[in-house]
Parts: sequence; structure tokens; C-alpha cells
Amino acid sequence: MVARGSAAPAASGRLGPRRKVHIQIAYMGKGPPGPLLREKCARVEETLAEKDAGTIGDDSTSGDGLVHIFVNTREPQKAITEAWKIVNHLGLSARATIKIAEN
Repeated sequence: MVARGSAAPAASGRLGPRRKVHIQIAYMGKGPPGPLLREKCARVEETLAEKDAGTIGDDSTSGDGLVHIFVNTREPQKAITEAWKIVNHLGLSARATIKIAEN
């Protein structure tokens, strides 16, 4: 049984506040990632956009052994779930960390 009024926020169709999801992928080395990893990271970004999981932030960077991808979204759990599916499919899950970014 659902308490009265508990369905009101969902019924309004409004999404939550914009959040940032941080996808971090580690690699060996200090310089930029190699071409294969750059291609896979681009694939992560493209697929997240195709799945309507959010938009890729301009603050995404790479270097010093880490690729940082930031996804701006109103549905952070959807973005996290989709990101894990993608990195698993691309064979990057052992090197990945995905979480809501600290502001």
C-alpha cells in the first residue's frame, strides 16, 4: 500500500536536480592514453549520449594514468547503470570506477 501523496513527485514528470557522474578509467603510464583506450573512451561517451543517460561535460580529461569522463544528468542512477554496462562490454570494468561526483 502506498501512502497518500507519495506518488505526487513522480506524477509531476519532473526530474531531480542536475548531478555529475564521474567515470574514471585507469591505464599504465604518465602520458596520454593510447589510441585503443582513447577509442574505447570515445565509445563510452557516444553510447551514453545515445542511451540518453546524460551529456558529456567539458571537464572530461586524461593523463597521468587516468581518464576522467564526467556525465551531467538528472538521472544519475541511470547514467551509472548504463556506464557500467558499457565499460563491461568494452572490457574496461576492472580498471573503472563510476560514482556520483563530489561537488
